[in-house]
Amino acid sequence: MHTLAFGLPALLARPERSEQFRLTGTLTLVGADGSGSAELQAARRRAWNKLSDAGRAQFAWPHPGLPKDVFTPPSATTAAPADAAAATPGNGASAAASTAAAAAGAQQQQQQRPGEGQQQVAEGAPAELEPLPTFCLGVMHVSHVDYIQLFDDLRVVYERGEDGEWGSGVEVNP
Repeated sequence: MHTLAFGLPALLARPERSEQFRLTGTLTLVGADGSGSAELQAARRRAWNKLSDAGRAQFAWPHPGLPKDVFTPPSATTAAPADAAAATPGNGASAAASTAAAAAGAQQQQQQRPGEGQQQVAEGAPAELEPLPTFCLGVMHVSHVDYIQLFDDLRVVYERGEDGEWGSGVEVNP
């Protein structure tokens, strides 16, 4: 788990309404290293399991910027089964197909071994999948909101107090 401060505001814009939300605070990244609270690790698993199969498969793709015909499974613990490894770009299959097959194979392997890092589930209930090591959950802890309506010349600043409660907004000059 890594915590990063974002002093430069993160910007959320709604162009159709000419609104901006400028957020300041910290960002906590929860990854496969096992650090962080059990609650954050559970939230990481829940987020992973809410993704579609296609969404999860993207985390097994090659690094961004690498040629598409290069494929390396994300790790030895999530390596694809032999049939997916046979579908490499050099054998005539596309990198996307081999990547999707590797991700599906990794998930299938995890489902077949419920005793290894997974809980047994009641018969008929879907098994919860463990996230791939390349998946991180980002938890944003906002401490300051700068709200702006561009066409109305309205700007309101909100601060979170040390008690964790939000104060009433203060209108400031845009």
